[in-house]
Amino acid sequence: MQKEDKKSGFRRKGLTLQIFIFALFFCKSADEHDPAVQMQSLCIEVIGPPANQGVHVRGACNTIEEAHYLRQVLGKAVVHGSDTLWIDCQQLTDISYAGQQAIFHVEQQARAAHLVTYWCGLTAELQQRLVATGLALLLRSLPATSYQGPGYRPTPSCR
Repeated sequence: MQKEDKKSGFRRKGLTLQIFIFALFFCKSADEHDPAVQMQSLCIEVIGPPANQGVHVRGACNTIEEAHYLRQVLGKAVVHGSDTLWIDCQQLTDISYAGQQAIFHVEQQARAAHLVTYWCGLTAELQQRLVATGLALLLRSLPATSYQGPGYRPTPSCR
């Protein structure tokens, strides 16, 4: 049953919680079409066919721009994927709160698309950070040895 908010006149049905979650995990970022945004310490590569995509994340995700880049690249992988996305995080060295917000957004996008994501090889330190913010409860985190995505050969831009 819907209730009418007497102050605003809006009908709401769980909308307040949805808006709160969106506001809590919204990641302010630079314009995605801005070619001047370059990631100094974060490299993300998507490889493999859509049915079995692999994403390799290297470096640190500390700035708003890097978080936006993470969200953008993983979001595209979710849109183009079919059922499983393997994310190799063995070489992810650091992640800020903005980076965690990006991961949350991508995870929600994947769930809406009925795509399963596996986050493989997160270090103990990064897992502790995810536990502290509650994000660890939403992720399918596996050890690095469980990664079943396509093989990885770093490109010159990611070395």
